[in-house]
Amino acid sequence: MLTSRQEQELRVDLMKWDGTKGYATYSNFSISDSSNNYRLNLGNFTGGNAGDRLNYHLGMQFSTWDRDHDWESWDNCAEVYHGAWWYHSCYSSNLNGLYMTGSSNPQAPGIEWGFASYLKFAEMKIRAA
Repeated sequence: MLTSRQEQELRVDLMKWDGTKGYATYSNFSISDSSNNYRLNLGNFTGGNAGDRLNYHLGMQFSTWDRDHDWESWDNCAEVYHGAWWYHSCYSSNLNGLYMTGSSNPQAPGIEWGFASYLKFAEMKIRAA
């Protein structure tokens, strides 16, 4: 598996619709294999002006509409929020939500990173630490 060969660093780059950019970096990033449902593993939040919105999802298995691994008993977060993610109960960030403009709306969840507005752009990048 790509992330298990050596220690990885994660950088998340974000941009709002008004052009405001942000980023967040994490140490010791890895994703487990399929037998653990691609569990998210992170070290520390190491910086960035976007703040830490991924640590909430630490240790969670990847959930999809047909493979519900979140901790929410009332529903499937991947189905409700229209995208697969490492949902907890349900999210603090969701970079696989619907691609939408404008302000955040719980009835129409989009790509979010704890902001009060949807994101125009989001990218997750890994590199050897």
